[in-house]
Amino acid sequence: MGFVPSLDLRGKRVLIFVVAYNAETTIEKVLSRIPPSLHQAGVEVLIIDDSSRDETFLNGLRYQQTHSAFKITVLRTPENQGYGGNQKLGYRYAIDNGFDIVALVHGDGQYAPEKLPTLLAPLIAGKADAVFGSRMIDKRAARAIALLGRECSGRCCQLDRPAQRAAGSRRLPDGRLRRLRKAVDVTRARTENRQRRIEPG
Repeated sequence: MGFVPSLDLRGKRVLIFVVAYNAETTIEKVLSRIPPSLHQAGVEVLIIDDSSRDETFLNGLRYQQTHSAFKITVLRTPENQGYGGNQKLGYRYAIDNGFDIVALVHGDGQYAPEKLPTLLAPLIAGKADAVFGSRMIDKRAARAIALLGRECSGRCCQLDRPAQRAAGSRRLPDGRLRRLRKAVDVTRARTENRQRRIEPG
């Protein structure tokens, strides 16, 4: 691989926060996928293992000891905090240690570390307060949500027909609207199921 210039952080400190639970087979792969442009002094990686039942914590320590491209801190909760509780700990760490930006990544690889420079760019430039990536890979479900959003917009604003056409909104038949709502519900259920696998009951 040729020379890769570092991402210009403009003096900002960036914390890449990796939430991890039972991610022994993926945690090191996720860390290795962090782009070389972020291998610099202004970037730190924080891994919080939420009392995994496997060797997630040890594998994180192993990576920490064998890689020095950036600072890596590996912590383990004494008892499971759940997905939300784990995030609170990471954000508290960022505040207490003076970081300007926090990038959340999952230890199981469902968020792509390769996209971090693209997501960080508007934050570094001061053009955004928050940036969100999308894990929706089902284009049909994405289209369903877009169409449903346009339908809801048309109803809420009560646009007349010329205005609706100008805004790209249109009234959908009730049968089609029900199918679109069902697609949205399926997508939401899939997301919730993924979260349940991370956060034990």
